Amino acid sequence: MHTINFVVGDWSHDGHGMTYEEQFWSTLSAVEIKEAIAKVEERLGFCIADTVCREYEDFWMPDEVIAKLEKEGIVPEFEVWDNMGEEQKDMNPEFWVDMYLQIIKKGNPKFAYERIESKMVDIGGYGLFVS
Repeated sequence: MHTINFVVGDWSHDGHGMTYEEQFWSTLSAVEIKEAIAKVEERLGFCIADTVCREYEDFWMPDEVIAKLEKEGIVPEFEVWDNMGEEQKDMNPEFWVDMYLQIIKKGNPKFAYERIESKMVDIGGYGLFVS
């Protein structure tokens, strides 16, 4: 089993600096996970991370992207609300991770995982960072 950490958001902390993280035990390595995602994206005809939820506060999922995902058997979860008479489908970090877990499984059916509840240990060092 491999320990995998998914980071959603500004992983490099050079923008808004906000992230959401989940850890998993995985039957696939990080390289194999990336290959599984690439395989599905090739079938979709686009890179998901470069297409949706890319800019700050860009949290909605366009219908054409949803249709392509559903055609692959990937059913993303989202909150639906009325945006001035138009239905808008919003993602959140948890929904994003769940969608990627489906994508990985479609790209490599051998993928199995178990979520790990991560416990943070604060070891100080606040003063080590300067601006």
